[in-house]
Amino acid sequence: MSTRTQALNQEAQISLYPEAGHAPFFDEPDRFNRELAAFISDRPSSRIRFKTRPMMVLNPLCESNP
Repeated sequence: MSTRTQALNQEAQISLYPEAGHAPFFDEPDRFNRELAAFISDRPSSRIRFKTRPMMVLNPLCESNP
């Protein structure tokens, strides 16, 4: 399904999380947040402007919680 989505949308990017379950934003929040922020900031046509991080997942197992 991810390759079909990418074929239909030229700006789509695939990021695989082999060790994660169905929720990579909980299983690997640091990597997920880093990749999401990079993806959004790389879109020159993006109308979304963030004053803070685009997504924050508070996970008690995550070392980089604010």
